[in-house]
Amino acid sequence: MAMIFLMFASGIFWDVCGLDDPAKTKLILAINPVAFTLDAYPQILMYQTPSDPTQLGIIGAVLVVLLAAVLWITQKSSQYLALRALSV
Repeated sequence: MAMIFLMFASGIFWDVCGLDDPAKTKLILAINPVAFTLDAYPQILMYQTPSDPTQLGIIGAVLVVLLAAVLWITQKSSQYLALRALSV
């Protein structure tokens, strides 16, 4: 459900930069990593303007932390399931 919300709020169906209030545009781009990524492509490819390195760093750090958490949970749960299967 969260991924569906992120996709609809990202600007796939509407232009994020077309909002009247620049504060709302900045908020959506700061909160939603999908919207930031979708907005960064045309900015870089068509207008040759670099994207915000701070936002890219934050998105990268969050992805690394999430990947580490998934790997840790997978490792712990697989050990638990293996021990559970052997003890039965």
